[in-house]
Amino acid sequence: MKKQTAASPAKKNETRVIESDLSQLKGPRSMVWSDCVGAGRIGEGLRESWRKQLEHCHKEFGFRYLRAHGLLHDEMRVYTEDKKGNPVYNFMYIDDVYDFLLSIGMKPFVEIGFMPEKLASDNFKDERANFNEDTVFWWKANVTPPKKYEKWDALIKTLVQHWTDRYGADEVKTWRFEVWNEPNLNIFWRLAEKDRLPEYLKLYEHTAKAVKSVNKDYPVGGPSGAGPVFIEELIDYCNKKKVPLDFISYHTYGLGDGPSGLDQYGNRKLFLHPSLHYVCDEANKPLPAIVKKGKKKLPVYITEWNSSYSPVDPVHDSFFAGPFILEQLRNTEALDSMSFWTFTDIFEENGPAPRPFHGGFGLMSYQGIPKAAYWAYKYLSLLGSTELVSSDKSSYVCRDEKGGVQVLFWDLSHPTNGGKVSNQDFFFKTVPATDKGEVSVVLHHLPAGEYDVKVYMIGFQQNDPYTLWLNAGAPADLTREDVEEIKKNSAMEPVFQSGIKVEGMVTLAMPLQANSVYFISLTPIKLAPVKAAPAKKAEAKPAEKVPAKAAAPAKKAEAKPAAKPAPAKKAEAKSAEKAPAKAAAPAKKAEAKPVAKAPAKAAAPAKKTEAKPVAKAPAKKAAPVKPVAKPAPAKAASKPVAKPAAKAPAKKAAPAPVKNAAPVKPAAKPVAKAPAKKAAPAPAKKSAPAKKPAAKSAAKAPVKKAAPAPAKKAPAKPAAKPVAKAPAKKPAKKK
Repeated sequence: MKKQTAASPAKKNETRVIESDLSQLKGPRSMVWSDCVGAGRIGEGLRESWRKQLEHCHKEFGFRYLRAHGLLHDEMRVYTEDKKGNPVYNFMYIDDVYDFLLSIGMKPFVEIGFMPEKLASDNFKDERANFNEDTVFWWKANVTPPKKYEKWDALIKTLVQHWTDRYGADEVKTWRFEVWNEPNLNIFWRLAEKDRLPEYLKLYEHTAKAVKSVNKDYPVGGPSGAGPVFIEELIDYCNKKKVPLDFISYHTYGLGDGPSGLDQYGNRKLFLHPSLHYVCDEANKPLPAIVKKGKKKLPVYITEWNSSYSPVDPVHDSFFAGPFILEQLRNTEALDSMSFWTFTDIFEENGPAPRPFHGGFGLMSYQGIPKAAYWAYKYLSLLGSTELVSSDKSSYVCRDEKGGVQVLFWDLSHPTNGGKVSNQDFFFKTVPATDKGEVSVVLHHLPAGEYDVKVYMIGFQQNDPYTLWLNAGAPADLTREDVEEIKKNSAMEPVFQSGIKVEGMVTLAMPLQANSVYFISLTPIKLAPVKAAPAKKAEAKPAEKVPAKAAAPAKKAEAKPAAKPAPAKKAEAKSAEKAPAKAAAPAKKAEAKPVAKAPAKAAAPAKKTEAKPVAKAPAKKAAPVKPVAKPAPAKAASKPVAKPAAKAPAKKAAPAPVKNAAPVKPAAKPVAKAPAKKAAPAPAKKSAPAKKPAAKSAAKAPVKKAAPAPAKKAPAKPAAKPVAKAPAKKPAKKK
């Protein structure tokens, strides 16, 4: 069976299979992604809005550390001198921010920099002619070495001692001290190229020794390079001179014109790297050398990473950010930390935010609107603590202590023709997603019982506030009502929900679009008593002797989705009613399909039937189960999620991802005991697509004024009569 991954998605009309067995444990899932998160500068931490967003992200995602620039910047008034040149220290503002961090359960990842004006040398020139600036950013961070290292040493020692006195050595031992930021770049270390490394090594030695002079157990590291640079040189230097080195840190970004840089004002066009794995590849690259050169195992912390290093790059606001983030994190689990840059758009390297969506790094906009990137982290946070083995590289299958199972998967496709089209030219306009075929999720050995299935999604116009804003004409200002409306369309709302009955295996199917993300949760409502062992037998039987009709009936019984609402079911019932008896057999086949050559497929049959989509009452009429059937406008099918401004919230779209489940019965009583026959409709399987639902999020956003441009193409999916005459059998393979 050919396995498909998000990085190399299935070809059109192919089915990507994600298969997992609850009896095959991989182990505790990686939490590298939640270790640390970045912020623009410490001074922004004096604001209430910044604090609210950080506390929210900490509660939602569990971030443990916060790293930010500007600890020693003059706005914090940490260091000045009297008329005689004697040091004057003031740690009041730093205390204000650090007290807050500790109060919410976070810790400082202390980035030691930049240079206080009174301590700055200011006489180190850039190699470029007529370039004599000693500062960087709108807020003028001084990036020259200290004019007197004895004064620098005294400042660092005094500050660290202050923290020890204020918070206690045991607390400060849990912090991390990183020396400077990206010293290999002249914008952050204002020296001629040949002088940057030697001067950095000198700064590192002085700083590390000053920190350790207070307490030898305080962790110190670097070089915090733009890309995996200066690493081997720093290790060699520390080994040779017996300088403390407790961890390695560096940064990595996904642009194609170098590992890092600066685009403060958005004056140049930026291009994604041809490889969408550039970030994770660069992050992993130095690991062998670090292990080889280190005298001990040194933790490796990526203290900044994102798709682009520009604070005004629209790629950060796009729904593309969702799968991009997940793909990098999935492939960097050998590291000790992946600190996303940054948690918020309250960020001023290039000055105050010019408009609601301006390409900021943040997971949340200036107004606190969750962006697509935010939802990638949210879904990660909802995974159970134990990971299961999955057949698909771009996915997670986990279970929690309460018996719940979660599946997270995504498609990652290069949006800009391999990096040939600039981010500004591509992402500054609405670009609907293309169809990528279908996905079949097959879970084996699920404890028998009743489950609540919920499906969430990130994609075009689904948890995609940026497209909503673009469709509204990209207004420079949003009213308070606009902000609230956009937040409603970027929220933790399922695109599909149903109760199902399981007897060992379940198969869920849904349509896939380029750069979309799905999160599926199966929560047990009522597990069958463990005498259900026979049921398992039944399940095993089929695998050996396909006939095992005996087991089939049982399955059918469970398949009875909301039998009562006969009327609505009629449309769907049609297919099932014709061949009641056969139903049982076909069902198995249908179900076997998605599992491809997976073992126990036979046993699975019944499980699929379980998928009675309960799609929120309202949507019932919309017979959500048929989204895959791609009704009329075949072409539009490619943007199942389109329908941005549709007034009818995507309820209708309620996708019935449960492939074999005799979904059309949206009735609320998923586990009803309807006659098994109905459950037979194996065809429903194809109708699994759940994409349409995405339309919900785009619904009526503040874009009232802007009739969503993409709506024209996207509408195709939303057909209100998905149930009607479209017997999922021929899931319209429309192109």
